[in-house]
Amino acid sequence: MFGLDFGQQYSIRCLSWHLGTFERDGHIRREWALRMQRQGGDGQQRSLTWLHDLPGHEELDRDWAIFLLARDAGDGRQSFDAYIEEHLSQRDDDDIPRHEHHDWVRAEHLWHQVRDFLGRDPALLTAFFGILPPER
Repeated sequence: MFGLDFGQQYSIRCLSWHLGTFERDGHIRREWALRMQRQGGDGQQRSLTWLHDLPGHEELDRDWAIFLLARDAGDGRQSFDAYIEEHLSQRDDDDIPRHEHHDWVRAEHLWHQVRDFLGRDPALLTAFFGILPPER
C-alpha cells in the first residue's frame, strides 16, 4: 500500500501547497506544505500539517512525502537507544553525533503528532505504518 492508497482507503484527504523556492548551500530547493485531514470516529476533525522540501527540479510526489512522514514517525516510536542502534553501526556512547539526538527528538515529536492525528486507533496506526517496507 502507498501513502495515497492509505489515504483513500481511510477517507483521509491530502492537500499540498507550494510555498516557494529557496537556496540552501548553493542548491535550489522547493518547499511544500502538506496537510492530511480526516474525521475521527467521534466526529472530530483532525489534521496533520508538515513541511517537505525537494531539489529545485523535482515535482512533489505525495506518495513519497507520506512515506517519509511514516518513516520518520516510525523512528520516533523507538527509544533513543533503539534509534541509535538502528542508525549507527558500531557505536561508543561518547561518540554519538549531536545531530542524532536532535533528529530523534524531532522524530519522536512527529510520532506523537501522527498518533494523535490517527486518534490512537490501533488499526489505523498499523495501516499507516504498513506503507513502510518490512524490516530485514
